[in-house]
Amino acid sequence: ETTMAGVPATTGLASSQLAQVKEHAEAFSEGHFAASTENYVQVFGRLYQNLHNVAAAQRAADDAVKAAGATGANVTDIMVMMNAAHENFGATSTAVANSYAAAMRQYSLGPESMQAMTMGMAKLAPSMKMMGGNINDAMAIMGQAEQSMPGRGAQMIARLYEGLPEIANKAHLNLSHGMFGVLDQVQARIRGLAPAQQINVLAGMKMDRTMAPEFLRQLAVLDKMKAARDAIKGAGGTALAAEEASKAGTLANQTERLSNAWKNLKETLGKGLLPGLTKCVTAITELTIHMRMFAGNHPV
Repeated sequence: ETTMAGVPATTGLASSQLAQVKEHAEAFSEGHFAASTENYVQVFGRLYQNLHNVAAAQRAADDAVKAAGATGANVTDIMVMMNAAHENFGATSTAVANSYAAAMRQYSLGPESMQAMTMGMAKLAPSMKMMGGNINDAMAIMGQAEQSMPGRGAQMIARLYEGLPEIANKAHLNLSHGMFGVLDQVQARIRGLAPAQQINVLAGMKMDRTMAPEFLRQLAVLDKMKAARDAIKGAGGTALAAEEASKAGTLANQTERLSNAWKNLKETLGKGLLPGLTKCVTAITELTIHMRMFAGNHPV
């Protein structure tokens, strides 16, 4: 029996709506290994508090759980990224899940990169919005940064891009061609110059000289990021579906990924937000340990 204790108080849903959520959660969890029914309910409750709409919260919960299963990332980080992308780009939860899974595949990134990319998105998205950027632009830029500087690249690049709208305005750059259009214009102004001269030009555009060398490294891989952006956009939902299916290939992978995806969820959601979570996480941990022991004693 699915544990629904505490959800009415948290969400304010009527019993009929709770029954609908429970039914959907049970059906969904049968086909998506990254979350049990109880896990799904926890995610739904968090999202409903923000969205105040059952159907919208269910769609977002579906997407968050799928993305967690496809990438092994922490589902709470995924929800935070979805929120930042929606507020700044108007991106749907489905678009974020698809784009993130495609970026992970494009740049061969692991789940450990998710937290850095989530924090990077929170800083990067507002600036990109001002320059006509979108979710695929953001994933291409952050993915490249994380591939180059694992664990810190996305946040470093986000700090670099925070000041770019002001620089673009002072340099009279055309913002109508989007994020990569702005970068194209900057590159055109420094093309063919020696490195020292390039830094002088950037400084003349009011860019901090200490940030200029890193910005030049961004421009050096501009074509690569554009190709990645196009690949991420073109992947649609295929990368998400393929990655989720591949991760579900073996029971060992299932338990490992499930454990990773829900690690520290209780602390992130907040103590007492949705009762029953501690019991659920403990059960997951015990199951994972049991399956590891079983796999060791019964090699395939």
